[in-house]
Amino acid sequence: MKKLIVTVFLLSLVFAGQMLYAQNAELEGAITRLWTTGPDAKIEQILKTHSESNVPTVAAKASFHLACLQALSDSENTAPILARLEIAAQTDAEKATVKTLKEILQTRANKLPDSFQQKISLDFRNTDLTLVVKIIAQRSNSNIVVHSKIRKVISIRLADATIAQALDTICAMADLRYENRNGVFVLLPMQVDSKNYLKRQYRLSSLSPTRAMKLLDSHVNPQTGSNAPANFATDNESGKPAPTLPPGVTAKADGNSIIFEGEPEAAAKYVSFLENLDLKDRAHKISFRIWQLNPDSKLDIKAFTDLNEKERNKVARIVSAPAIIALPGKHARIEVDNVNNEKTDPPKEALDYSIDCKFNDTESPDQLRINFEITVYGTSVINGEPLKVSKKYNTEMQIKRNKWIMLPFYQGESLLYLETQVISQQPD
Repeated sequence: MKKLIVTVFLLSLVFAGQMLYAQNAELEGAITRLWTTGPDAKIEQILKTHSESNVPTVAAKASFHLACLQALSDSENTAPILARLEIAAQTDAEKATVKTLKEILQTRANKLPDSFQQKISLDFRNTDLTLVVKIIAQRSNSNIVVHSKIRKVISIRLADATIAQALDTICAMADLRYENRNGVFVLLPMQVDSKNYLKRQYRLSSLSPTRAMKLLDSHVNPQTGSNAPANFATDNESGKPAPTLPPGVTAKADGNSIIFEGEPEAAAKYVSFLENLDLKDRAHKISFRIWQLNPDSKLDIKAFTDLNEKERNKVARIVSAPAIIALPGKHARIEVDNVNNEKTDPPKEALDYSIDCKFNDTESPDQLRINFEITVYGTSVINGEPLKVSKKYNTEMQIKRNKWIMLPFYQGESLLYLETQVISQQPD
């Protein structure tokens, strides 16, 4: 019996070894084909299967090369995948693989479109470079732009040259270069180390490169208007678009970094913009002040908001001033009992309320998008009998950090307004 058990055990070891050898052989074959012929559905399926292997080394290797395949196949998410791979690469072989992957992606990014082989003839004398490039872009049906820092006048005459030759000639004449920025070809100064032009790298810590580029783009081209309801007047600047980032800077993702090129002062504003948003789990203090107007005062919210602090204290008083600490994207809630502390028996009117709020950063460094859900519970006395009523509303608005805004709160026997302020702070 012992001999039989030993024999079965040895056979199981042999079988397990053969299975592991077969797995490794299939995995190595798929990896070799990935880097020689490129990704395809069969290679992807093999890598997915082995990434779920019970053997940790096999699963880790398959997962690593599966991520490489995804970086090659998914152009929209290449940057964040590449950033994760750079962090995950531990061995020399993995680091060499990531380097090869970056070279492939860079070569692909710099590949000229077929339209650049079209022929074009140019004959211009003392003409603005921007106009010449615009004509070339229209002829090639491509996105070709001149960096806003460049102000040049050129004279050029070409007959039956390709679009690529025309651009190369212009760059040689004007001491420029051009780069492919996700399908948009940008003409840039050849020298980037002068005191009036710099190249600066910002390494992201929380934002993904894709998200960072989208935020930059949307802030350069801001949306106008306010999403707050009409009766929720925030401040005198309501309805104006967020301030834009200055011109004269180009940005591109490079791994887990964003590369800026342009005037030093303008580039510094871009970096400051990202630094403001690229903070993980930054806490904010959200403060409230509940103003109760005097019985003889019926100012509407706009009139009351226009008053300064001293004038407000003449027609109203603060009956409650709670505050909460919140994290981005997380709900924070506060409940307050009976903001009317007048000692009347029975109370003419008593109010309890709860405020649920959630904030998120926006494309603008100094603005937040905040959602309020406010419920006010009122108890009024009618003919000696208490009558309970509640009012509930939701709103979303963009507000500036560190600036008080006013919202309508409750209107019954008492007229109350809610004032709120959000202050950025680092968590303890």
